Amino acid sequence: MRFSGHETFSIREGWLHKGLRLVYEDGAAFGDPYVADRLGVGKNMAKSIRHWLLATGLVEVAAGGRKSDRAAALQVTRLGDLILDRDPYFLEPMTWWVLHTNLVHNPERVTSWWWFFNVFRAPRFEKAGCVEALRLFIEAAQKRVPSPRTLDRDVSCLLRSYARELPPPTDYDPEEAYDCPFSEFGLLTHFRSSGSYRMNFGGKDIPGEALGYCLARAFPRNEASSEAYADVSLEEAVRMPGGPGAVFALSEEPLFEWVQGQEHANDLCLTSAAGERFIRYRRREPLAWLLSYYDRVAARGRKGVACGVG
Repeated sequence: MRFSGHETFSIREGWLHKGLRLVYEDGAAFGDPYVADRLGVGKNMAKSIRHWLLATGLVEVAAGGRKSDRAAALQVTRLGDLILDRDPYFLEPMTWWVLHTNLVHNPERVTSWWWFFNVFRAPRFEKAGCVEALRLFIEAAQKRVPSPRTLDRDVSCLLRSYARELPPPTDYDPEEAYDCPFSEFGLLTHFRSSGSYRMNFGGKDIPGEALGYCLARAFPRNEASSEAYADVSLEEAVRMPGGPGAVFALSEEPLFEWVQGQEHANDLCLTSAAGERFIRYRRREPLAWLLSYYDRVAARGRKGVACGVG
């Protein structure tokens, strides 16, 4: 379990592009005492960028290095390579859905993220209650409980990463804003008047390939089969830790409607047997779903150019 590393900073626009490019050019860059200057950010922000690069799976500790060594050389992962090639400036929503999915699947580096989406899943709550629920979870797991301040800072960073403010601040200045891209997902709402938060379990604008990516990560046992497609019950997809219900905050009916809207596209469809509903999806590794999305967007762009659009 880990409850630190982000230095209280959620991911900011441009950070992952800068950090990923730097690791690609120099794997030892984050061991450089002047790495903050190379990134154009403060010292603690540079530490945070390194943390988020590792937590999202964009980079990994190079062979022979120790995960606990903050000066260890890093290397770009296959995911990082694909994004550098196809979406280097992190402009595509699918890229961010994939990174979010990776965080929810990473209890080793971002335990609070894994716990919040897979275990907590409260429809409405206040921050203090969320912090206490996390403390009780750690205690029940018979792990060392971090200090109250550490847990509070970790939960604050998580909530700040996803929550949309209602009503929006009247003194909002785009030039001074540091909103995390995850806040665009609509997963979480913060009611400023009461201080409470609401998890939004309704429908969302999510690419179909994000569902395939999530299923491929949540049910890796299906990848070894020779069958071209796999079936997962809708109930299991909602209930399963790391499944689309948990990762995308979807209850059963919104998930059903979402998949229904993807039928005959993106290698996803709905089936039923003995009165139970299933999601049928093509068996492929997670990165193949991301590549499929990039190819679809590129083809749409080429079609638009051919038709004189843009």
